[in-house]
Formats: sequence, C-alpha cells, structure tokens
Amino acid sequence: MKRALLCGLLGVLVGCGAYSDNASPLDTPPSCPTIDERVQILQTLVEEGRLLGLKDALENEISADTRSRLLDVLFKIIGALPEDTFDTVGDLANIVDDALLKSLTELLSVVVDLGDPAYAAIGKVGTMMEDCTGKPLLITITELMRDEAFRADLDSLMQSGAGIQGALNEMGVDLSNSDPDARIGFQTFMRGIIAYISKPDFHVSELTGPGGILWALVAKDTPTPTLNELVKLMDRMMASGAYLTSIQQVTTCFLDVDPDSELLGLAFDVLHVATVKNIGLGGEAGASPPVDVPIDALLDDMLLPVMDLLVEDDAVRASLVVVMAAMVRPSVAVKVMPDVLVLMEEGALIEILDLFVALSAGTCG
Repeated sequence: MKRALLCGLLGVLVGCGAYSDNASPLDTPPSCPTIDERVQILQTLVEEGRLLGLKDALENEISADTRSRLLDVLFKIIGALPEDTFDTVGDLANIVDDALLKSLTELLSVVVDLGDPAYAAIGKVGTMMEDCTGKPLLITITELMRDEAFRADLDSLMQSGAGIQGALNEMGVDLSNSDPDARIGFQTFMRGIIAYISKPDFHVSELTGPGGILWALVAKDTPTPTLNELVKLMDRMMASGAYLTSIQQVTTCFLDVDPDSELLGLAFDVLHVATVKNIGLGGEAGASPPVDVPIDALLDDMLLPVMDLLVEDDAVRASLVVVMAAMVRPSVAVKVMPDVLVLMEEGALIEILDLFVALSAGTCG
C-alpha cells in the first residue's frame, strides 16, 4: 500500500513503472482516496503543463536506477518513523504553516532568480556528498541531538534573536549591504573561519574563547545575545575529540570541493534577501513554534529516526547520496527548482506532505 502510493505520486509525472520493476499498481481499498484525489492541485499543474521541467528531468536526466533508488529511499525513511509519529507531532501541513511556507518560497525564489550561477553553486553540494566523508558527522549530530544540554542551548539560540543573521550582525557583518564588495567580504570571512577550523592543531577556544576571533569582530558595547548562544553550541560541537574530527573532515573537503567559494556566495545572496525581507533563519526575536508542534517530538520522532537510519544502513545512505547528487546537478536543478517553486506557490507541496502523513500513519489519511 505505501509503496503503491509513493509510486502513484511519482507516477503522476512520469508513470509508475519508471521507478521500480517491482512496484505494484495503485490498488487502494474502496474507502481510501485515489492518488488523484489526494493530490488534485499537483494533478492540475501537470495537466496544465506547468511542471514540464520536473517531468523532463525525471524522464531524461535521472537514470532508471536513480529513480528506483529515490522510491526506495523514501519508502525506507517512511518505514523508519514510529507508527504514531504524526499523532505526536501533528499534521505536517500544520508544521509547515503559511508563514514558514511563505519564507521558504521567497528564499527558493532567490535561487531561481539567480539562475545558472546559483545552480552551479548548488551542484557543489552534490560533489561534497560524493567526495566528503559524512558518516562521522552524522554520528556527531545524532549524539548531540540526544544531549539534553546541547538541545537546551539550541533552543536558547532559537529564542535569543535572529538566528545566524543575528550572530553575524553582532559581529559586524552587514547582510543588508547589496554592494558586490560586501558579498566578496562575506565569502572571504567565512572561508577564513572554515580554513581556521580545518587546521590540524585547531582548538575551539581560538574562535570562541576570551580574545578569540569571533569576539574580536564585535564592536565595543555591542549586545551579543545571539552570539553568546551560538558560542555555547560551537563549544559543545567542536570540543577536542571525535566531534571535532568529524567536522574537520567535512570542512577540509568543503575547501577542496569549492575553491572559488561559490556556495558561500550563494549563502550570502540568500541571507541578504532574508535580511532585507525580514525572513528569520533559525529563529526570530520573540518567535516561537506553533503551539501544536512540540520541538522535542519533531527531533525524537522525526529527525532522529531518519538520522539513525542513515547512520546504521550504509546502503540507504549510499542511495541517498546518489539521488541527491543527481538532483542537484546543474543540468537537473535548472529544470527542477523552478517547478518546485511552482509546487510551493500553488499549494501542491502541502498536498504531498499530507500524503506522507497518511503513509507514515498507515492510514488513508
């Protein structure tokens, strides 16, 4: 039933058989909505020819093996979630509320508007996934997310100010500046920090301790509520040992994969628009999650089961790398991302998320 629904969802675009030789036809009990009834907006967009880029990418840019891996990865991820996940965390459509969806849509529109330079930068993510050693970092993240002190610090960061934008602002980084020199300065600054972390003899106190690099950037008498909380997280994440080693493996690889700092340039572009349009990333002053979306439940019942799956199942992790690397190739991204933006703007994404709720719960929805 779950595999058939997934296949049917993807088959709205290119046909079920394209995804798996073993995929069964969509055969739901009479009392259950059909796939077309579940995703009516998506069906309409397809019929109107507004998702031709996504269709073309799936049919002609993504191999049959990768399409099959995509279906299998989605199926494994859904299977990894506890059966009562959405009884605990609520409907996904409530988690991705109108305000969050609007913010995500605006940020994706930045990428689409930038076009080829942005897609080239995003392609670096695929190269990183293929070339960098990621499993140790996944282990680090799962362990930290189970650490009550780390989670308390993370919550404090989200409630302390404007997330990463606030911390950078407190260090004197002007993300509202549209001058090209501001973008270059951001790339140089961030690459310098990443290179510093990658040093074999690096110790986190060189960044976060009294007189450290981060504090040297703060103007006298500048309040630093967000930076204070960010420093606590950095101290926990980059203490000497396996955590630091796992981070350095990725930062060193990042420097090799993106020598021209294209990803950092794209990060500035997104952060610039987020700052100008007052879109908070990682928390806004006074902001709080919806009352019916407990953050602990999101971590424990959604994020951590998926992270555990990726840590423990090398085959699933390898398939995810293949799928993600294929999807962010510039020749694919240029076709897929504008259509994903359409899905978000027209409300089809919420339909798809609701379908995943039904799949995870094992019900008709």
